[in-house]
Amino acid sequence: VHVGAAARREHARRLVEQTRDHPPLAGAELLLAVLLEEFRDAAAGRTLDLVADSPCTPVLIARQPGDLDDLCRTIETFAATGRPFYADPVLDPIHHGFTRSVGRYATLRERYPDCPMLMGIGNLSELTHADTLGLNTLLMGIVSELGITAVLTTEVSRHCVSVVREVDRARRVMFAAREDNMPPRHIDESLLALHERKPFPY
Repeated sequence: VHVGAAARREHARRLVEQTRDHPPLAGAELLLAVLLEEFRDAAAGRTLDLVADSPCTPVLIARQPGDLDDLCRTIETFAATGRPFYADPVLDPIHHGFTRSVGRYATLRERYPDCPMLMGIGNLSELTHADTLGLNTLLMGIVSELGITAVLTTEVSRHCVSVVREVDRARRVMFAAREDNMPPRHIDESLLALHERKPFPY
């Protein structure tokens, strides 16, 4: 989307106004990587103060990677405040705990059926030199099955330049398949890039 100079100036003006009202989190909608000790001890950081003074939604993580029990304690601590949040068990790269990390999302959903969850998928798409369309389609299938309501992705590496578009298409296909209680097939062929569904006319 092309943004003209006037629109950019207006955006900058609004950011300046927001900075005056909320200096630490001007314009922020999400606060990533919030830890339990930052709720318990203000000396450990101003994260709790930032959340309290801002309308942003925090994303809760464990203090140590893979410590699901710690994440659960953080969820319960923050849930008591009545504020909205997301919980992120953190998706690890392949050969650095990827399979276990997928299991953490499933376990967290079992423990908290209604907990808002976020999955950051860049650790897979950015750190795997493979076509991202298939990776993202599979991840959106996991997101759909587990009822994860937010994803965080990036387009930093050159092979990831179309990731946002791929994720958007895949999530729509998975939503339609889930609503019809069927596998994600015969819905849309835009997720087929290397092979056609019917490669031969005969």
